Amino acid sequence: MSEALPPFNPGDPEYVANPYPVLERLRAREPIHFSPIMGGWVLSRFADVKAALTHADLSVLPGREGESPLYQMMGDWLSHHPNLRPLMARAFTSRVIGDWRARIQRIVDELLDEALQEEQVEIVSTFAHPVPLYVIADMLGVPRADRRKFKKWALAIERGIDAAFIGQRIPEADEAAVVLMDYFAELAERRITEPGDDLISHLMKAEKEEGIALSRRQLVANCVLFFFAGHESTANQLGSGLYWLLQNPAALADLRADPSLWPTAVEEILRYEPAVQLIGRIATKDVVIGGTPIEQGQRLTLLLSAANRDPAVFPDPNRFDIRRKPNPELAFSWGRHLCLGTHLARAEIQIALSTLFERIPTLSMDADSVVWKKHFAMRGPSEFFVRR
Repeated sequence: MSEALPPFNPGDPEYVANPYPVLERLRAREPIHFSPIMGGWVLSRFADVKAALTHADLSVLPGREGESPLYQMMGDWLSHHPNLRPLMARAFTSRVIGDWRARIQRIVDELLDEALQEEQVEIVSTFAHPVPLYVIADMLGVPRADRRKFKKWALAIERGIDAAFIGQRIPEADEAAVVLMDYFAELAERRITEPGDDLISHLMKAEKEEGIALSRRQLVANCVLFFFAGHESTANQLGSGLYWLLQNPAALADLRADPSLWPTAVEEILRYEPAVQLIGRIATKDVVIGGTPIEQGQRLTLLLSAANRDPAVFPDPNRFDIRRKPNPELAFSWGRHLCLGTHLARAEIQIALSTLFERIPTLSMDADSVVWKKHFAMRGPSEFFVRR
């Protein structure tokens, strides 16, 4: 009989450095695992994670209860008014994002024009992070002069989300939550008298014309959610996608020879190194997942990164394969809580990476310069240098 695994602890340095060996052991030996550190069950098989994502009696779990401003904001993110998600969804349909592709392309080209002035460039801060930041800022009507200062706040929120999963608080994350809520509250107030062609203006117009009573705090909190999730997760995904393509020159050669492979390459980038590594749920009733009884009130941690490398679904799962089909990855969750920004993120990743490699076919990476973020809920490189 094999020795029981230690409680799952995503804060362990071994896990933060490279989660996949730990996830492989967990999925093979205890795919439904109880971890006191996480305060509940940890799921790592694809079938179990997908079942939990679609189960009617498992509700979203934004964070631990408490008076933390970050926890309160996260609660406002996910305590959906029944009409809020459909309203938000109107801005992120595939048709609307199709109309945005030219604007995404313009932003990518402008950033590359600036970055390509140097022979060697730190690509995360000059390209991977600004692309989605500028796109979502345009969608929300954030003035250009304000955009750069959001990076510090976004990184603080990212650290705070890690802490929330293990019942801790980070003062800097609470401060960032307050600042962001205040910023978007002020922006929403300006849109009352100065409406524009942006998401906040359209939401407020729909609220008024359709008689939908939304609390201003909930509206503002969801604008913060879209701003944070709409650029920080995509920035991580862009950075890791660039890293893995440079690590796989044969894949890059195939993409140059056949650009029609880009959509499947993007899906593999999402599967292989999902920016959002895990999400939480809570049981609103007694349920059974994968043959394991889950009691009402118990918490679940769903390991999207483990599910995306489950050999029962993805043959040779640790191989980066841009031709992989089918590829039912769960990088954006699934079911009724599927991320609204899926079409936007895919468009940004494909346009940004295809343009970068088209304009710099000789791009190479300084492997020794790569630094990965020290987080576990979201994963991606914090910096690395590339050379023309």
